[in-house]
Amino acid sequence: MAQDRTLLGEPRSGSGSLAIGELVATPHLGLTLAAGEDGLDRPVSWVHVSDLEDPAAWLDGGELLITNGLSLPLDPGGQVAFLSRLAEVRAAGLAIGVRNPPLTPELLRRANEIGFPILRIARETPFLAVSRFVAAANQDAAHRRLLTHVRIFDTLRPRATDELDPIELFRHLEELTGYSLFVVGASGRPLPHGMPVLPEHLVEHLGQVADRTPAIPGGYAVRVPVRGGTEAFLVALERRGAEPAGLGAVRHVATIAALELASLLRDRESERRRGAETLAELLAGRLGPTEAERRLSDAGFEPQTPIAIAAVRTRGPGVDGQLHHRLCDSGTPHLILVQDETLLVVPTEPDVLASVVHDLPVHVGQSEGRTGLAEWATARKEATWALQRSLAGPPGHVARFSDADAAVHWMPTDITALRELAARVLGPLRAYDDEHSSSMLHTLNVFFHNERRLAPSAEALFVHKHTLSYRLRRVEEITGRSLSRMQDLTDFWLALRALEVLGESPTDHAAPAKD
Repeated sequence: MAQDRTLLGEPRSGSGSLAIGELVATPHLGLTLAAGEDGLDRPVSWVHVSDLEDPAAWLDGGELLITNGLSLPLDPGGQVAFLSRLAEVRAAGLAIGVRNPPLTPELLRRANEIGFPILRIARETPFLAVSRFVAAANQDAAHRRLLTHVRIFDTLRPRATDELDPIELFRHLEELTGYSLFVVGASGRPLPHGMPVLPEHLVEHLGQVADRTPAIPGGYAVRVPVRGGTEAFLVALERRGAEPAGLGAVRHVATIAALELASLLRDRESERRRGAETLAELLAGRLGPTEAERRLSDAGFEPQTPIAIAAVRTRGPGVDGQLHHRLCDSGTPHLILVQDETLLVVPTEPDVLASVVHDLPVHVGQSEGRTGLAEWATARKEATWALQRSLAGPPGHVARFSDADAAVHWMPTDITALRELAARVLGPLRAYDDEHSSSMLHTLNVFFHNERRLAPSAEALFVHKHTLSYRLRRVEEITGRSLSRMQDLTDFWLALRALEVLGESPTDHAAPAKD
């Protein structure tokens, strides 16, 4: 039973407000308990009178709903759904007048299961008497809430003068409101970096938040308006032993969160522009070592920390911005520049990029890590080559340039030039393989991989040495090149390495060869 009540977001007792049980214990109000005895300690912040079909849409939480029951469904399923909606928005209870339809056993049983009080109101008791009693009893609590709201907005003064940083601001707001506060994106990532991480089991509730009914288990989640299409939420979870200030206070804090995020986005946009300028000048060789180190330090890179260049192919609008914000959210220093490809400079910590891009429509190639500043052009070449391999995989894939690729540094950077080289030298073999369902290109690649030695090459291909010799003669006939002439050997080797750079290694696409 207690578990069901928690799932439905039971309001806390001890908030300083009148409890349902105190109303039932007041004789002149004429209230009797029909079901939900375990919820008599629920605090009542207000009384709301309504006969609307869905009154829950107009409740903020903590209200005692009084109704004549005119809109209460007649069927058991409808009555249970009506009750469940009230529990979801964390109403304090339901009080029903004498004109209501019969309360079904299913409704009463469900109320008992989740500890949701259902009260009957005597015919002689005017609804106004209950409303006035609750208002008078909660007058001191209302004054405290009003003072809390004023203090919430008073926090803007020290924030405006930089006496509080964003993290200190929200810690102060937690003390004022009685909630643990989380400012997060739609994925649950903290905004800004340094804010506490939202418990994972609550992330799924963010996609179900409605503006009128923002209750989630243990508190509220309120949408925070942010420009640029970024979706953000303020999540407020009640703290044990603290008096929660209510949904109104949470909405005020959400307004402050919107101001903070607007400022954060402006700062991030400025950082992105500065980073783009720095990266463009680094790649063009216009920065000396001293100035380059200063710029990287300003961007958050630690001295002598290995860094890498990544080339990113994005699909869809706004993906570059998402990538920038995710790196900011994770506290990863970076530079980002959009040219033919999106270029990034990031630390070479394991999986730093993979964890950021795994669900984005992007492909990423990452260079080797370097601590020096004299090899930016080489690192960019590595990233571009690695990107070609990534394109052969699924979105979100990060391909890294490896030590095995080091010998191709002096090859053309232009991907088009590499494709032309491979097509000029190996095109006839590919055409022959396609026409005859053979694997002559694969045979040639294995032969070069084994340093042009017949025995290990034949063993790798599972054929006799004589068969391999025959295939190699066919390769010479098809291409018009000789495996005994140095110039032709060089052309073959360069073309095969170009295929590897392009992520089109013939080894990965070999078909059974025909002699």
